[in-house]
Amino acid sequence: MKRNLKQIIAIATAAITAVGCVSDRNGRYDPVVDMTFDPVMHVKVRSSDIGTTDTETSEEPSVGVSVWQMPESKVWGSDTATPLLENSRLVHDGEVWRTESNDQWPSVQYTLTCIGFSPFDAASGCNEQNGVMFNGIDTRENQADLRYTVPQTGLTKHINGGTIILPLQHALCEIEFMVKGKAGYESVNVRILGITIDDIVAEGDFHSLPEPAWALDDETVAIPFFEGVVPIQNTPVNVGKPKRIIPQTIESSITVDYEFMSHAGTFIHQADTSEPVKRRFEAGHYYTITLEVSPDGVEVLPEIPSKEE
Repeated sequence: MKRNLKQIIAIATAAITAVGCVSDRNGRYDPVVDMTFDPVMHVKVRSSDIGTTDTETSEEPSVGVSVWQMPESKVWGSDTATPLLENSRLVHDGEVWRTESNDQWPSVQYTLTCIGFSPFDAASGCNEQNGVMFNGIDTRENQADLRYTVPQTGLTKHINGGTIILPLQHALCEIEFMVKGKAGYESVNVRILGITIDDIVAEGDFHSLPEPAWALDDETVAIPFFEGVVPIQNTPVNVGKPKRIIPQTIESSITVDYEFMSHAGTFIHQADTSEPVKRRFEAGHYYTITLEVSPDGVEVLPEIPSKEE
């Protein structure tokens, strides 16, 4: 009987020890989780802060990511990170975005840092030192909506079901023109034929780290913003489509090509240039420049600041 009791105690002790080993080994829940992404497109902010707008089409963006992994005790920016995905294109399967190789999260012992960018083919690269790079950009030829994210750090597979949110910000800004007639010339038929900013930088290189910044080309050029025929009214009307430009401070005149009807019923062609305009254009903002045009010439109307400004 005593011998049987000892055997029972030994078996029970072994069982408890075995359970303890299993518990230690699997103490942290570490499931296999697909790495998915959710690109979020931030809208542009109007320069007057009276609202927001976005001129995006319904076309699906092309998005890329670079991802690094670190032991959970380490901190991005202070410790060395190991590249996990380098300049990887994302694909949309109808519900979520994934990498083309459908990668999975590493062990729960690691956190991830992710930087996203769009369009995928526009980026020159994305690394730990410079972040997202858009090099050799010429907005005269390339009107792509360049976007990037700041580093999304300390990510774990247990947050958002393993989905990494990518809040994509604008690297460029946009300008649109509105035109109105001048008081006292309500009866004069005026038609806008062209609008050009005479001195503006069109080329540059962008990097998002350590801070988002553009390195501008030394040369300024004239950029036409509108060519066509638009009759103007007593209240401002949109002329042409918005254009993306590199954020910068300009000090430039604006040339307007237009025609007005004479008393004889024929159109008289005229081109006038405004006084130099100094204005700062910042990334992610949407600017409206309003012109007043008459046979007397062209005037750039001042912006009306919002209550917040």
